[in-house]
Amino acid sequence: MPTLWGVVDIPDPSPRDCRAVFDVLARSEARLREAERMVGIGSFELDLVSRDITSSDGFRRLLGVPVDERLGLAEYMQRVHVEDRALVDRAVWDTVESRGSASVEYRIVQPAGVVRTLSVRGEIVCGDDGEPLFLRGAALDVTEQREAERARMEGEALFRRAFDDAPIGMAVVDPLHGGFVRVNDAMCRLVGRPRETLLGLSVEDVTHPDDRGGIAAAQRAFLNDGASYYQGEKRYVRPDGTIVWVSLHSTPMRVADRSTRLVAQIIDVTDRKEHEAELERRGADVLWLRRVRDALDHDRLVLYSQPIIDLTTGRVVQQELLLRMRDEDGAIIAPAHFLPVAERYGLISEIDRWVIHRAATLAAAGVHTQFNLSGKSICDPDILAEIETALAQTGADPSLLVIEVTETAMMERVERGRVFAEGLTALGCALALDDFGTGFAGLTYLKQLPADHLKIDMEFVQDVRRGEAGERMVRAIVGLANEFDLITTAEGVEDEPTL
Repeated sequence: MPTLWGVVDIPDPSPRDCRAVFDVLARSEARLREAERMVGIGSFELDLVSRDITSSDGFRRLLGVPVDERLGLAEYMQRVHVEDRALVDRAVWDTVESRGSASVEYRIVQPAGVVRTLSVRGEIVCGDDGEPLFLRGAALDVTEQREAERARMEGEALFRRAFDDAPIGMAVVDPLHGGFVRVNDAMCRLVGRPRETLLGLSVEDVTHPDDRGGIAAAQRAFLNDGASYYQGEKRYVRPDGTIVWVSLHSTPMRVADRSTRLVAQIIDVTDRKEHEAELERRGADVLWLRRVRDALDHDRLVLYSQPIIDLTTGRVVQQELLLRMRDEDGAIIAPAHFLPVAERYGLISEIDRWVIHRAATLAAAGVHTQFNLSGKSICDPDILAEIETALAQTGADPSLLVIEVTETAMMERVERGRVFAEGLTALGCALALDDFGTGFAGLTYLKQLPADHLKIDMEFVQDVRRGEAGERMVRAIVGLANEFDLITTAEGVEDEPTL
């Protein structure tokens, strides 16, 4: 189809129309100036021949130059911070030479001495002959942004210094898998591992097995529930098995890649926990002490009989007396629950005397009886007199009594143990060394003590079935006993293969 051209008559604009256009332009220019002021931006054009700068009000406002004041390149360079002038000069003429564009950031100093940071981008405008005519550009005031970035960097540096130099344990942890991301020296000392090792482990790897459930709960709270804080106490385990109690304070932190890390402060509270445990133990001791005292006062101590069998004949040749306590409700309580308390608080001597008289009564009835005395009673100068009195009161044959003392107790009180052993011999009673083999100096003291029986510790007896080493140990102890003319008793024979 042919193109149709038409002519439209446009009347000359009236004065009213011109004023309207000028008003629109004026309002647009005002809005532009206001936008420049609010954003902190300005535009400029540098005439490369005259070196004059034509600029917007916003640009002059950035420099602190009055609108009616001439602005040339020389005057502009006077506004540039003295330390940045070489940078700006090089940027301008490098851009001119390349006929391209460039961005540079530098400081300017306003007349009142206020320093601002500008981010400036400019480009070259060339004539028809390709020669540079103008450098046009725009400047943005980035002072606040740079100060904020500098404050953030200083804050991060301060955090790193405080983190690394903190006297308490500090750790940054990835909550997804619990791995250590950053640790300080105090944390390494706390868990007993070097930094390079610790950074390859997770929190769970260094935590006591019984406390690992708390870690999982904390991770779920941070990841799923949006928790902002966690506090708790748990135990770390060092490579040597040492337990360290810590108080843990953890909070989430957003990092640069918008992922979350947990920042934890870890304080060693082992001493406090041990003190609390000691107070708790003492409280429990008081309760047990009352129960033992009550059992003594109301004759609720009980002796059980364990037969000692001669392996050559199969006959019971002796009865070893084992102490128990009957509670108020009739329940039988094992000695491990009450004897340590009795020893710590001085009731063990009274218990030993009770056992001595019961054993003498059994011996008076013709029973070959064997019983234990505590290490404290060995040191009691009156204990031999107590045994002698019991024999006299019951009329028991002293040869029917075998008194056991542990090898460890004799080693700790060597001289007193010798006096005790010699006194027993003088009374006609026999001495048995209990738990033989558990001490390191048993052989040294064996020849110094007039013992009659040697009891092989249960651990060695039960090792007989576990390999040749256990059997050799028992053979060695039996051979040693034979050399000293001692009767051996094996503790803990609980099945036919061991027998």
